[in-house]
Amino acid sequence: EPTRFPEPLRSFVIYISEVFDQEKERLVLVGAKPLVYFPKPSTRWWTRAHERHGGVMSEDGVHPNEIGYKIYGEWLGFAASRELDLWHSLGGGGGGGGGRAG
Repeated sequence: EPTRFPEPLRSFVIYISEVFDQEKERLVLVGAKPLVYFPKPSTRWWTRAHERHGGVMSEDGVHPNEIGYKIYGEWLGFAASRELDLWHSLGGGGGGGGGRAG
């Protein structure tokens, strides 16, 4: 479940979160290198995680619980690993990364 907020607050919070992520991505694209932006997993991803592992959200319905953070950490490690593999395959060093991963 992406959040336990009632509507219309739920939709507003999700929208603001997406706007914030777009701004972070924009800052990475225009910023000094090496920077990489890892967008948060989609609400669909969190729904699948919930279906596979049971509750993954804390009581506030916004943040992951211990299991959710473990799963998110594994996802983030995988995303970073893919970015590093790509960076090294392109010659690595001398600027690196920069942009969106995930």
